[in-house]
Amino acid sequence: MTDALAKVVDLGMVSREIYESETKKGALAISVMKDAVVPTVNSANPNIAEIRKVGLKKSVAGKLWNNEIKTWGEVLGTGSKVPVHVFTRSDACGAAETWASWFGKKQEDLAGTAVFGDPGVASAVQKDKVAIGLNNIAYVYDQKTKKPYDGLAVIPLDVNDNGKIDPEEDFYGDINTLMQAIADGKFPSPPACDLYFVSNGAPKNEVVKEFLRFVLTEGQKYVTEVGYVALSQSTINEQLKWLDTAQSR
Repeated sequence: MTDALAKVVDLGMVSREIYESETKKGALAISVMKDAVVPTVNSANPNIAEIRKVGLKKSVAGKLWNNEIKTWGEVLGTGSKVPVHVFTRSDACGAAETWASWFGKKQEDLAGTAVFGDPGVASAVQKDKVAIGLNNIAYVYDQKTKKPYDGLAVIPLDVNDNGKIDPEEDFYGDINTLMQAIADGKFPSPPACDLYFVSNGAPKNEVVKEFLRFVLTEGQKYVTEVGYVALSQSTINEQLKWLDTAQSR
């Protein structure tokens, strides 16, 4: 974002929503694809069966990443005294910002053991049986098997807040079912979000415009291959219309 606003680059890449303050400085964003951040746990967690049954409420997530919850019993509403170790990101990133926005916070509000990078958090959770972290889905699911990497599991989101994971909320078994849930809006936004290219003002370079047009058309077929969710046709049409308007300026 900083480089885009400074016109050091034609396009910057931003994995969070654009701030109003940035828009006022000239930032114009175009959606490229969708991603999502999910809460990750160790697949050998002693409470894994209950974790998959109960899931994670928004209110509980807010308390977890605010250092208010100390045991898995508090997470799940059970008598478990197993401690919970919370991991977050040490580097400024869209994943942590998007995750925090699910429960009305910002990245700097997140408490927990801070680890650098998505792979770092995933590795920390894999090594700690009582851990909970946050990861973009591309770092949770193996693109070959479509299943979570060894040692990782996803704690489902209790979207309707009824204390259990209903069949319509249970779509984390493989990356394809999760991506379909994101595309269908069954997985909430946030922590799902659009990923953007951003420029300072409408792009005027014809090569940049053609690149963006490629991304929104032929390029969409490559999105799922690398673990992201393609844009809906209505979003694509909206973005192409914006691009045509920018071209005519």
